[in-house]
Amino acid sequence: MTKDVNVFIKNFPNTKEAEAITENPDGTYTIFLNARMSYERQLEAYQHALEHIQNNDFQKLDVQQIEAIAHADQTTKEPIVTQKKKRRRRNRYRQYEKQRRALEAFGVDAWSQHEAHWLDPDCRF
Repeated sequence: MTKDVNVFIKNFPNTKEAEAITENPDGTYTIFLNARMSYERQLEAYQHALEHIQNNDFQKLDVQQIEAIAHADQTTKEPIVTQKKKRRRRNRYRQYEKQRRALEAFGVDAWSQHEAHWLDPDCRF
């Protein structure tokens, strides 16, 4: 059964929130989308709001758990934010290792590099 949904595009006071959902007394729902977001981001927010409605999240009490499940990757059940952080951390580590190997090829070890930077912050190897 499809639930009735009204959609309005409004100027939110900030760009942090993409959508807001309210359950109306007659059993319908209203989705407010942030007009300051791009069209693609509004589509994502609309889809996110529909998932909350389809999952009957308005009858649940724990908001944190609802959002954690809604933002989880369906294949791993791991929050997407955590996956992004892990990816960034891996990329930074790879970049650091690449720089370290390049400096060691010139005979500069990590200790010498840190010592030189401590003595002169503008020093670049």
